[in-house]
Amino acid sequence: MEYREVFVREWKYNSEHLFEPLEGHVNEWYFHLKTWYDYFLPIVVFSAIGLLLIHKEKNVVARKIGIVSSLAIVAVMLVYSFAATALPAYTIILLLPVAFLAAAGIERFLSVTEKKWLNPVFIILITGFATYNLWQGYKTYIPQDWIAEHQLHMKEFYSEVGDKLPENAVIFNTPEMEFIEAMYYTGRVSYQMVPTEEDIDEMVAKGYEPTLILDQTFTREEFNEKDYLRPFQTFEWPY
Repeated sequence: MEYREVFVREWKYNSEHLFEPLEGHVNEWYFHLKTWYDYFLPIVVFSAIGLLLIHKEKNVVARKIGIVSSLAIVAVMLVYSFAATALPAYTIILLLPVAFLAAAGIERFLSVTEKKWLNPVFIILITGFATYNLWQGYKTYIPQDWIAEHQLHMKEFYSEVGDKLPENAVIFNTPEMEFIEAMYYTGRVSYQMVPTEEDIDEMVAKGYEPTLILDQTFTREEFNEKDYLRPFQTFEWPY
């Protein structure tokens, strides 16, 4: 295949993300705003402070940088908020201008503080505020030996599943964030979502064989309630 053909194919596929909800990645228009609220709220707050302070600057260059950064943030958010396919990584490109504005906000605040003893207090608060959201997902301690044992269980389970599947199988409902391991050990495309009836119809029409992993997030009882899934093979996660 020539470079031109590869380029055209990839360009067409990437363009479809704007107009079609690919691979089930459909969300509300405010999905990216919620993502930034959940993961980057501290830096957003400080960037807003930085933006206000930069616009009050007499330095023309600083003000121009602030304006360009603001326009970039608004433009990217608008484009991806109305894109049909929604993935968190789409707006990560904004981290650079947002971090610039946040750094400017912190620097300006520290420079105008008359009581210098407040600076270390402010820095400690910044550190705690900035890392608070990140630590919310790590409240429960998981022993390292459990992780290693779980990896061995995944290898054993998915290797066995792969041996029993036809070549045209597609796996659904893998445990959260384990679709990569599922693809590696089975050699089949895998997703952590439960397919809709439309997904099933489309896959069957293209000659694929849907297969489901049943676990506590999608039990045998729930599976039996969906008539369109019953004809297909299932495997129960044993661990």
